[in-house]
Amino acid sequence: MRLLVYCALLFFPRSSGLCQNHTIGFYTTVEDFGKNRPFHTTSFSLKPRKDKYIPELYKLNPLGKDLLATDFERTCQLAWNGENLFINIGLQRMKRGFVKIEKLGSYVFFIGRPQYYVDWPGSRGWVSQESEPLDTRKSKPYVFDMTLGRIHPLTPSTVERLLEPFPDLLSLYSKDPNWKSLETMGLYIELLNGLLETNSMK
Repeated sequence: MRLLVYCALLFFPRSSGLCQNHTIGFYTTVEDFGKNRPFHTTSFSLKPRKDKYIPELYKLNPLGKDLLATDFERTCQLAWNGENLFINIGLQRMKRGFVKIEKLGSYVFFIGRPQYYVDWPGSRGWVSQESEPLDTRKSKPYVFDMTLGRIHPLTPSTVERLLEPFPDLLSLYSKDPNWKSLETMGLYIELLNGLLETNSMK
């Protein structure tokens, strides 16, 4: 089964064209990113933020003097430096900083921390997405929807929901003996990205 999946990956594009011709800078929303409408066009340097629970977490420092870090950290969802895409996980209620995305596509995968809920008036403190005691000293996998700008915990139920439009791929996933593993879920997200990109080129 796993061999069939890996073979299928060879025939799908790797979503290399997602960011071609995009302007370097900061983007307020995924819609703005898709339409190449940056909030601010400036290059930036990267400074790793030490966090043993979130790999590839960075502080972005704009190289131009006309943009302050607070200007984009509180408003911009994405950043693009010509080579890599960065997601502002501070806006995702995790930790201050931008996480670098290794593989591009309609759905991108990254490791973060458990999300805080918005502190609604009248609530006492923060509660987790699952309404359980929150331990932010843990890591948690997520999928970020590059079309809608939504974030989903990377769980088998999320993968199944995303694969529903492609019954053959969903069937392969449900029969995979390692369907609950992080590696397998990431693999099928990559397959899904390949299918979506193939369909978009028809």
